[in-house]
Amino acid sequence: MILVFLGPIVVAHLLYYFRHHIHFPSMLSGELLNPPLSIQSLLPEFKLNGKWQLITIQPETCNKHCEEQFNLLNNIHQALGKDKYKLERKTMMPHEVSKTLRQKSFFIVDPKGWVILSYTLPFNPKGVLEDIRRLLRFSHAG
Repeated sequence: MILVFLGPIVVAHLLYYFRHHIHFPSMLSGELLNPPLSIQSLLPEFKLNGKWQLITIQPETCNKHCEEQFNLLNNIHQALGKDKYKLERKTMMPHEVSKTLRQKSFFIVDPKGWVILSYTLPFNPKGVLEDIRRLLRFSHAG
């Protein structure tokens, strides 16, 4: 009977004290930027519109596989259904973005202007869709 009451307390303390040694798998398929980057500091002319934004960096040369991957992004946007209006898509050329963002294929900016997730090619479309749905569902902004 004592284990029923003390067991959870002991486990909670162990998890708290050894939290730096325990690594749980990430639920995200993209790279979470910690700390997030301000889009205004990277692109001063960037205009915020109060929506989540999926910004694609169009490479200088894009082969057939690259084009298929970017077409998947359009399909992901359409798959959001009624939530697709909460997400705006933009395409930028590499010379328009900073070196920090140029290394990525696309990234997600929150309504307040923070770059929070980034992705490289190839990517898992189901994972990206789940990431976006999770952001839209739990966000109180946008």
